Amino acid sequence: MYFVHQVDPNSEEEVFGKGGALDALTELKCQGKIRFTGIASHYYDILFRGARDSRADVLQGSGNVLERGMLDRIRNEPLFRQKGLLVNKVYAAGLLPAFFPEKALIGAVLSYPVSCALIGIGTTAQTETAMRWEEHSYKSVPTFDQVLSVLEKHYSPIPCNRCQRCVCPFGTEIHTVFRQYQYSFMGKEYWAIRKLNMGIENSARLCRACTAMPCLKMCPAGIRIPEEMERVARHVRQRSRNTS
Repeated sequence: MYFVHQVDPNSEEEVFGKGGALDALTELKCQGKIRFTGIASHYYDILFRGARDSRADVLQGSGNVLERGMLDRIRNEPLFRQKGLLVNKVYAAGLLPAFFPEKALIGAVLSYPVSCALIGIGTTAQTETAMRWEEHSYKSVPTFDQVLSVLEKHYSPIPCNRCQRCVCPFGTEIHTVFRQYQYSFMGKEYWAIRKLNMGIENSARLCRACTAMPCLKMCPAGIRIPEEMERVARHVRQRSRNTS
């Protein structure tokens, strides 16, 4: 199984276009050198394009109990049933086991129509949980509101499940900004603040200047995105001062 990894909007045409990476993998498959072709991406629209493309056999996306928006959309789109589907980031870069049992995290992902969960393993206990998994090991899947209620004991989370429906006219990846904000409270503060500090001030400025605000209409959760963007910017400013 050979994947084109990290396909994003900037590389999309290089992968799907004529003579691109997917054509190259398809040629190798026809020659019998590989068995299956795959597309791996963090973007729903790209995975959906892969679902519609007969050249792609397997798709790989990300999702977990918190960032379940893309998995929800995949579950509601029949085209994905025609492909193999792998899901990574089950533990959210190793952060979620500090808040939820590993069985709950694995069970939540496997409750979706996926072929396999790719689990990053950090401890012996996590290895045993993953390797001894049985189909009915965990029945109770926490709802998104239940997940937020757990996180609320530690910080004030943004209720974004990364469905990726919000599109900023200035190109800000709103869902990615919110993800990094969440991660800064969940155990990856240095990494997340560093990432956010590379563009949050400009993103927040553009958000303040935006009069159309189409993101508000696109967000099914009704998140006040401009206000949350400003909150993220304040958080980054504060943390940057404290660490400078």
